[in-house]
Amino acid sequence: MSNPTNNTDKQPSFGGFSEVNANESAVTRQISGLGGWLILIQIGLIYSLLSDIIQVIGNGIFNTTAWDKLTDPASASYDSLWKPILITQLAFYSVFTLFVLFTLISFYRKKKFLPKLMITYYAVSFLFSVLNFILVMQIDNLETATDVPITQTSLVTGLVISAIISSLWIGYFIRSKRVRNTFIN
Repeated sequence: MSNPTNNTDKQPSFGGFSEVNANESAVTRQISGLGGWLILIQIGLIYSLLSDIIQVIGNGIFNTTAWDKLTDPASASYDSLWKPILITQLAFYSVFTLFVLFTLISFYRKKKFLPKLMITYYAVSFLFSVLNFILVMQIDNLETATDVPITQTSLVTGLVISAIISSLWIGYFIRSKRVRNTFIN
């Protein structure tokens, strides 16, 4: 008696589904939830939100003391580019704080569009790092200014780290089974 389905694996077949396919989909369904590598994503988003809030409130380079030292022409650390750079950074951190908050809410609600939000998050973070690098490198007295907490080395290091982190996590959000199975609402 011939078997109507051409099942060369010699696996039992029930209505076109083999036992192997059923077990594979059961395993795929098990890989879901906010565990695994997504724990690091949660930590990163919360850290990003808190550090962006701290930047906007003024505990970082935006505090009045640093602002005055960098934007006052009488200061040794003055450069005419500091004011537009600081305003650009403040605007970015303000908008990005709201974006991260929205992303965190979408993350915990397991929204279907979250992978696209995360890819956008990492792409924008990297692009801002590049823009920040280009702008700050235009400052002539960057290395000699005493009141500037930024160095060329720290800028290059930050840019390289941002590129590595962004490319790894963007790849993760594109290929991960856990991501596909978790963010379905």
